[in-house]
Amino acid sequence: MDTRSRTRRHHLRSLTAGAALVALVLGAGACASDRGKVHPVDPGQLATEPGWIVAAPTPEVRQRIGAECGAAALAMVAGRWMVSMSLDDALEVTPLST
Repeated sequence: MDTRSRTRRHHLRSLTAGAALVALVLGAGACASDRGKVHPVDPGQLATEPGWIVAAPTPEVRQRIGAECGAAALAMVAGRWMVSMSLDDALEVTPLST
């Protein structure tokens, strides 16, 4: 493993425990509360419909399978704090949801 890869891995692992915990709790809650009620939303609706809260600038990280929701949540929280993290990066440091 080269120095750049080690530095990147160290940087990813150095996220604060609080941010990781929040992401995992929120991600686990989102996974547990799905129950088939998820539907696509037009971003234009966010500004015009009441009840939406936009946490900008938060990157959109889409999970590929249902078990990746915690990792996707972690990647989005990291991105909000200006730490670039892909879904694959987050999967390296988080377990899959069950």
